[in-house]
Amino acid sequence: MPRPASQTADPVCFSEEHVRIVRRRLRFGRAADAPKLALALSGGGIRSATFSLGVMQALAKAKLEDASVPLTAAGPDTDSLQGEASWLARFDYLSTVSGGGYLGAFFCSLFVPGRFRQQTTPESAAADAYAVMRVEPPPRFSTSRRTRTMARQVDALAGRSMPLAWLRENGRYLLPTGAGDTAYALALFIRNLLSVHGVLGTLAVLLLGLLAWSGAGLAAWAGLDTGLRAALASGKGSDFVLWWSPLWRLLPALLLLWCAPAALAYWLKPRVPGRGGYRPGHWLWLALALLVAYFECFATWPPQTGFWRYPAWGILWLGLAARALQLGYGWMAQRKAPGEAGAGGEYRVGVTRSLSASLLLLLGLFTLALVETLGQSLYLYLQRTSAGSLTLSSLVAALGAALAGVRYLARVFDEKSPSGWIARLPLPLLTAVAGVLLALVVLMLWACLVQAVAWGGALPASGAFASGWRLFLLVLLALVLAVLAGSPADFLRLSSLQQFYAARLTRAYLGASNGLRFASKERRAYSSAEPMPGDDLTLADYYGHATLAPLHLINCALNQTLGPAEQLVQRDRKGKPVCLAPGADDQVRFWVDGQAVRLHVPHGGVPQLGRWVAISGAAFSTGLGRATSLGSSLLCGLANIRLGDWQMLRGSGLVSRPVADEWPWRAFANQLLLLREWSGRFRGLHSRWQYLSDGGHFENTGVYELLRPGRQVKLIVACDCGADPDYRFDDLANLVRLARVDFALEIEVDQYAATHKGLRDVFTTPDALRLAQLQRKHVAQAEDDTRCAILLNVYPAADPARGEPVCRIVLIKPRVVSGMPADLLHYASNNPAFPQQTTIDQFFDDQQWESYRKLGLFVGEMLFAQEGGDRQAATALHCYLAL
Repeated sequence: MPRPASQTADPVCFSEEHVRIVRRRLRFGRAADAPKLALALSGGGIRSATFSLGVMQALAKAKLEDASVPLTAAGPDTDSLQGEASWLARFDYLSTVSGGGYLGAFFCSLFVPGRFRQQTTPESAAADAYAVMRVEPPPRFSTSRRTRTMARQVDALAGRSMPLAWLRENGRYLLPTGAGDTAYALALFIRNLLSVHGVLGTLAVLLLGLLAWSGAGLAAWAGLDTGLRAALASGKGSDFVLWWSPLWRLLPALLLLWCAPAALAYWLKPRVPGRGGYRPGHWLWLALALLVAYFECFATWPPQTGFWRYPAWGILWLGLAARALQLGYGWMAQRKAPGEAGAGGEYRVGVTRSLSASLLLLLGLFTLALVETLGQSLYLYLQRTSAGSLTLSSLVAALGAALAGVRYLARVFDEKSPSGWIARLPLPLLTAVAGVLLALVVLMLWACLVQAVAWGGALPASGAFASGWRLFLLVLLALVLAVLAGSPADFLRLSSLQQFYAARLTRAYLGASNGLRFASKERRAYSSAEPMPGDDLTLADYYGHATLAPLHLINCALNQTLGPAEQLVQRDRKGKPVCLAPGADDQVRFWVDGQAVRLHVPHGGVPQLGRWVAISGAAFSTGLGRATSLGSSLLCGLANIRLGDWQMLRGSGLVSRPVADEWPWRAFANQLLLLREWSGRFRGLHSRWQYLSDGGHFENTGVYELLRPGRQVKLIVACDCGADPDYRFDDLANLVRLARVDFALEIEVDQYAATHKGLRDVFTTPDALRLAQLQRKHVAQAEDDTRCAILLNVYPAADPARGEPVCRIVLIKPRVVSGMPADLLHYASNNPAFPQQTTIDQFFDDQQWESYRKLGLFVGEMLFAQEGGDRQAATALHCYLAL
């Protein structure tokens, strides 16, 4: 059976990547047709970046000769790449997700000529990149001008230690200067939080003001009871009373006028042309209509039957409205599917959708009535009590504390499989309830503000009416502010945490390859809290044809919970993979689920590299891929925990646009996009704007794009650094499932490698690692071992014989192993969660940073061996993989 277009393996799609790989291999003096190798760095924040750094250092030091090409000797200070025979240099692809992207962007940026050192050729820049990765151990960062200047000198080998020293210096990259940065971040958060609520508040005030204005007008013109008199009468002797909104009266009317008829119309059979006639029900309804008309026009209702007057009118209306719906939807059903059989199904779908729309409207009216009731009641209470200002301050403080608590709990939203007591809680339900309650409190405060304007800050009196002109001016002001707030193009990004996150990532990781920082005479160059020219890179420079870096695939996730068809995407995955990859020359390619799309930038230039790395690492946000729910989106939106970014991608998948994307709704673009975030309603490519977030929200290992058949990768070394304290391999299970469904590939554990004489000391199976973790937790008797990797074979699903694998994956798993240095053993004993500490911890001190880096180096050396070390496992692996 043919596979969908987005899932087919079309080598032509990746021809530009193949050309770049061949061109790079020729510069390295390697065979153009050798099997492709790839390195994948998973998500996991700074934990993944630091562990992967150690692994990459081991790969940079380990030799992997290409037997097909004789290598010439190269000295330590030569620009020739002919002698670069390391494992790291053999990788054609580098695929990163989230935290792995921090390190991947740093490493590949070293290859940009003239960036780290002045006047460098592509070959010398590449030689520098591999030399930097071989610096062991990374030293402390020196503020000595002489030492830092050496990084810019062509013949200064000591200067090559500065990039890794900068990474060590910035383990606390989010708040590098301590209290000063904490105050800065707090001020930024409060400003952005108030700004977001202010922008959405303009719509809330506009809507609530219109309701209050219309209610005040009707009350003054027609004497409509606003409920104030009843509230004041029932509240004698009490400060708090419920001031009911007049909107409550519309709920029964809506039930009678629309909801009930739509429910009844479902049971009426649509009329088929040529098959007329009346049924007994029609005659009964007609008889009731005549009887009611008689009593209303020619007689009076007898006292003993007067009670039945209103039920009779209700039944008449239900029958008339249901009959009207029957005729209308029956006519439309006949046009879509002529014939009794087809029209019956279309008719029932139509009336059911009508009932659904009426219930949504009923829910909306109920929410507005509840909000207005709470707002009015709160305003009345504040005016009737002497401690009104204190009460209001306490309410706002409690709301602020609740939003601060949401920031702490946000880490639970991104957990793929929460453990402990959290796993036993119905998190989607609890977060939805908490989000709705917090939203009601916020709306109640806006409704209270509307009442304060309506009454001029005075106590409402029985028989008085709210000021119509004040409300009119409020509505007019809210409309103007809403239009003004809806137009700034960068508001969504600048009001989120994405800008702050991207800036700190850029300075900490891309700044490590920025030679201008090390040569600068300014003291601000010492701190990643301060921006410096040259920290960031354009995608054209990063992916330029001159660079000899491996092809870096930056993986993100496109959130999608709504749209035509695609139920697997909307209900289960809730997103699609997005991949940035180099194209021809200096171009960059954007791929969404294997289809090429183009990035449309209506204002300004294409986002630079640092911003894309931040999008790839946007783990905590309103859009969480498959973990997206109404509760998580609403809570993160209310607390302004938004790390994702809105972009405009154009491709063949754009088949329709919702009404909200068209005029005049574009005047409120910022508010509508914020509401989509808060409600978790993302339309993917079926909308003008797409919400991008952490690549781990779709697939966290970084292997998925490398398995795409068009890329034809034969060997993947993957660092699986996602938080997995119980070693349940959730990310691996997700990868296996996605590869089977999307690519028709089966990923199986190589059981023989776990028993192979030369490999069994380091290779194992997921079950064995899970058992070893239980042993470490003293559930069973512990035993020392050095197992830290799993060998996986990839086969076509249509090949039951399981012949030669189309790809092999060496999956490296961070864990405590025997033989580690004393400092690692000490750190592990004092921190039982090491090396699977929570991803929310993005503040690594030097002890923690060094422990993760050294563990990665130690594990990498066991697998690939350093020069002059024990090469037993490396030799066995080389032979087993037939490299």
